[in-house]
Amino acid sequence: MTVRPIDANALLQKIEDWDRQLRSFTHYTDRIALDVLCGVVDEIEDLDTLDYAPVRHGYWKHEEPVKDDGQKPFVCSTCGLRHPRYGDVDKAYFSYCPWCGTQMDAEMDGGKKDG
Repeated sequence: MTVRPIDANALLQKIEDWDRQLRSFTHYTDRIALDVLCGVVDEIEDLDTLDYAPVRHGYWKHEEPVKDDGQKPFVCSTCGLRHPRYGDVDKAYFSYCPWCGTQMDAEMDGGKKDG
């Protein structure tokens, strides 16, 4: 199961709206639904809060060679830090930037991926 960070406060507000609607009814099944909603609110409020940071998407840019070996280092499109090329590999060693954590899965300008 994939974790899906949500805005719990917005969800609780929606449940409170349903709660107000259900309180206006007197039918037995509506009262059961109200009890269920109250239980759901309690469960949501008891959940741990995730330390969540949004995922950034970027790509490796090629930079002009900085050494006499002619190899062009890769540069993170997000933080601008260089990532060395290992051997004659035409793509970066990492699928993410080890310095800022950006996932290297975005499209470059012009519609091609780099690396």
